[in-house]
Amino acid sequence: MTDDINLYLSYNHGYRPGGSSIVPSPVVGLLPVAERNDLLLYDEETSDAFELGFKSRLMDGRATLNAAVYYQEFSDYLGFVRGLQVYPAPGYPVGNPEDLTGGIVFNGDATTWGVEVEGQILITETWSFGGAASFNNSEWDDGAESPCNVYQPGEQIGSCAIDGQNTGGEPEWSASLNSEFYIPIDALEWYVRGLYSFTGERDNTDASAGIGAVSSKFDEYSLFNLYTGIRSEDLSWDVTLWAKNVFDADEVVYQQSSDQYDIALSGGSYTQTNILKERTFGITGRYNF
Repeated sequence: MTDDINLYLSYNHGYRPGGSSIVPSPVVGLLPVAERNDLLLYDEETSDAFELGFKSRLMDGRATLNAAVYYQEFSDYLGFVRGLQVYPAPGYPVGNPEDLTGGIVFNGDATTWGVEVEGQILITETWSFGGAASFNNSEWDDGAESPCNVYQPGEQIGSCAIDGQNTGGEPEWSASLNSEFYIPIDALEWYVRGLYSFTGERDNTDASAGIGAVSSKFDEYSLFNLYTGIRSEDLSWDVTLWAKNVFDADEVVYQQSSDQYDIALSGGSYTQTNILKERTFGITGRYNF
C-alpha cells in the first residue's frame, strides 16, 4: 500500500495422512475387532485456509504493527483425547473400568477462525515496549463425536457428541505485554525487563471433563515475570536476577478424574490436579563463545 505498509491475502490447502493411535495398554485387546479398529484407526485430514492481514513499519522504523484475520475449514480434523477408561468386558454398569494408556486420535469436521495483533515500539533509545493479543475460535462442526467416559448399558467404551465444543484446550483470548529499559554504564548495560501474559478461560479436554468433581473449564489467569541484570555492551555475557509468577497465581491448569486404582479402592474419591508453579526466584549467568 505504501513503502511502510504491506497488505496481503493468502490461501493454503493442507493435508495430514491417516494412521493408528498408539495405545500401549492390554485392555484395548479385549474389545471386539470391529470396535477396536473404529477406536484406533483414523482417516486423513484436509483443510482450506484463508488469511488477510497487514505488516507495517512506522515512525521512521521505530515501531512495527502487524495484524491478521484468518478462517480455516477442516474435513476430518485430527482430534485427540486422553484420560479414557475402558470396561474389560461388556456389561456396564457392572465392574470397574481400566485406564487406557496414552491417548486416542479421532476424526471430525471443524472450523477455525481468529484475529491476531502484535506490535513493538522504541519509546526512547534505551526503552522499548511491545505487546500482542489474539482471539481464536475453533469448534467442532455438526455430527462430530469423540471417545469419552460416558457409557450406555453394555458398552465397553463411550462416545459423546461434541459439535459446538472447542477442538482443543487453547484459550480463545490471550495477550502479552513486554518492556525493557536499560542504562549504559561504560562498556556495560544495566537493565530491567518485565513480561506480562494473560491466558483466557479454556476447556478441559480430558475424557472425564465435566464428570463428577472434574471441571469442564479452567479459569483465566495472568502471570508477571520480572528480570534485572548486568550485561556487556556487545551482549557476550549476561547475569540476570529474576522472579517468575511474581504475584503467586495458583490457578488449576490440569485436572483428570480418578484412575482405575482409586476407583477400585475408594469408588473414585480423588482427582489428579496440577496448578501453576508457585512464585520462583533465581539467578542466571550466560556467556556466548
